[in-house]
Order: sequence, then structure tokens, then C-alpha cells
Amino acid sequence: EHMSRIAKETSLVFRDLPQIFASSVQVSSTVSNRLYLDSEGNFHHVATEHCAVVSRAKTQALDGAQLGDSSFSYSKKCSEQPTFDQLKKSAVDMAEGLIARRSAEPLFIYSGPVLFESEAAAAFVNQVLVKLLGGSPVPETGEQQLNTAFEALLNPFIERLNTRVLPRSLNVINDPLKTEHNGRPLLGSYVVDSEGVPARRTELVSNGILQTLLSTRSPVKGIPSSSGSHRGFVNPLPGNIFIEPQEGLSMADLKSELLALSEDNGSDFALVIRKMRSMADMGESDSSFEDWIGTQMRGDIAAMPAVDVVKVYADGREVALMPMVIVDFVDSHFKDIAATSLETFHYDRVISAFGSVNFLSMLTTVNTGLQGSQQFVSIITPALLFEDMDLRNAVGFKPKLPAVPHPLTEN
Repeated sequence: EHMSRIAKETSLVFRDLPQIFASSVQVSSTVSNRLYLDSEGNFHHVATEHCAVVSRAKTQALDGAQLGDSSFSYSKKCSEQPTFDQLKKSAVDMAEGLIARRSAEPLFIYSGPVLFESEAAAAFVNQVLVKLLGGSPVPETGEQQLNTAFEALLNPFIERLNTRVLPRSLNVINDPLKTEHNGRPLLGSYVVDSEGVPARRTELVSNGILQTLLSTRSPVKGIPSSSGSHRGFVNPLPGNIFIEPQEGLSMADLKSELLALSEDNGSDFALVIRKMRSMADMGESDSSFEDWIGTQMRGDIAAMPAVDVVKVYADGREVALMPMVIVDFVDSHFKDIAATSLETFHYDRVISAFGSVNFLSMLTTVNTGLQGSQQFVSIITPALLFEDMDLRNAVGFKPKLPAVPHPLTEN
């Protein structure tokens, strides 16, 4: 009854927003029990419970471009979800932001400094960095073409152990045994992985130097044993990932540094990304998924479009932009993070399918966001300022606007 009320009351907020052409609220409660027994005599009984509330909305820009967004709330138990008023406000804020972006400007090409604020930084870490933190062996077959294809999918970080992969001011630690951070539960916590190996704390990056990678029972050169990081996906994945800045700036100073870099770049504006789409929080018919597939065919990185992105000018003026996608980003660019905030931000996210080892695996796990097999990663990260990044417009097909007003529009 509590779950039904969450779905009904939250979905009612869209009745007052006729500019939203389609909407949904999905509520899921998952309880699982896993018994593990192996030939080595290890026995584990693991019980988990998760609750998710996902609100989705779609509309079209004034030129017909399809726009979508979502808000989501995850907790261990449904009784730990925010209040009804808080959930409804989150859905309304998301929808009103989407409506405001209907008249956003298009920016077709951009090259320059980019600031990922808190939520966007967590999404970027989840979609791009997390998959680089695990080591998996590359399959070998009797077919040279297949072997060459598999080698192309090798995690480049495997060849960079004991070298610098991040700025020297950053440490990265995976600690699935930690259950809370600043009084908030960490949904990525677990005590034993899918192979029955006990979870443990692993220092991955120290002073920017890659110390080791997460691992499973599958042996990888240079990594002597499992870190207890098999989470049901092809690649080893973290539980609670802490990106710890040893130094950093306030958010105000970080924005000032962004604008200074923009001036050095010869531009009168820079980009701030505040939100990126999450594939796990989209429905099967979401147009953003189709647009994203198109970007992959052009060779872009496996990161969803930035849906809340603004141009920021030196006088503080901000101009909303249509969704943009990151292009030509390679793993070595992480070394060139220009600055971070000293403050860190905590977000719980469904493990991105981008953690899979190949594109086909991504497609088969794309809509697991509310399924019983879902796994969570908790990300504690600062805001991230990149000195140079390339983006371009992510808008694809532009169907005609509806021929008649929305049924909820007042005559």
C-alpha cells in the first residue's frame, strides 16, 4: 500500500504540467537472499533489500527535438525513502527543468574547459572511470580476428600499473565494507562478492599513481588475487568508490578557475555540466537511448548525453543549452583534470552497464535499473574541472510537434 501510494501521488504532479508530453513513475522493492557454498568450504548467506523510485518525463523542444529526463531515489528500504512531499518536489523540479530546456540554445561544437558539478561528476565517474578500475583477462580464441577484437577491448589501465593516471592531488579507494558516509547509508556496501570472496578495502590510486586494479578469481597479470569485486557483471566493479582530493577549491573558486581557463582559451564562455542521463534510469522506448546508440556508431565514448548543460559567461550570466555529448575523450585525459572541489558529494547509483567489457554486454544489461539483479555503487567525488574537453550537440531525430494541444491544457 505504501509503494502504491508513492507511485500514485508522485505521478499526479505531471497532471499540472501539460508541456510534458509523456511521464511515468516506477516504484520497485527488491528483496533477495543468496546462499553460497563452494568446494573450499566457504559458506555465505547474504540478504539484501533495495527500494527505488524513478520518475521519467519526455517532451519536445520548440524545434521538435526529443528531450527526456528523470529523477530517482534509492534506499535500502522503502520506509527509508524521502517523504511524499520530497519525492513529488523532486519530480516537479526535474519536469520544470525539462520544460525550461525546450527553448534552450543549440551549441553544435565546443572545445574548451568543462566543469562537472556534483551530480554530473558522479555520473561521469560511474559511466567512464569505474570501468577502468577493474582488471579482466582478455579471452583468447583460435581466430586471429576475434583475438584482435578482444585485445582492442583491453582496459588500458592494466598496462599502466605504477604510473600516473590522475592528478597527484587525488586518491581513489574502494571500500565496500564501509556502511555509511557522513551519516548516510552507502548502498554500494557488501560483505562478500558473487564468487564468494570476502569484500575488502582496496587503495587503487595514491597521489595520482595507479597502485592496483579491482579483480575477481580470474587471474590477471600483475594482480595476485581477487579483491572480492565480482558483482555479477563481466568486469570487476567497485562497491563504495571514494575519490579523495588532498587539495581543492570552493565551488565559487572552482567556477572562477573555469572562467580563467576559458579566457586563456580565447573564449568568452565556458561550459558547466550539472546532470547527465543515466541509462539505468531510462525506459526501453526512451529516445535518448536511440540517440546514444547513434553516437556510439560514430565512435564516441560510452557516456550518456549531458542534459543539463549551460554556457557560463564572465559576468555570471548563464545560458541553457540543448543536450550535448562528449567526444574524443580517452583515458589519459583523466591526468589533465585541472582542479577539483575540496568538498565531496555522495550519490548512490545503479551500476552502469558501461562497466561491461564490450558493447554487446552493454546492450543486454541496459535496462536492469529496476530489475532484481540490480547492483549499486556509491560514489563520493568532488566536482571535476577539465581544462580541455570536446563536446557536440547530441540532438538526433526531430519529429514534428503534436498537432493538437495536450489533453490537460486548459482551453
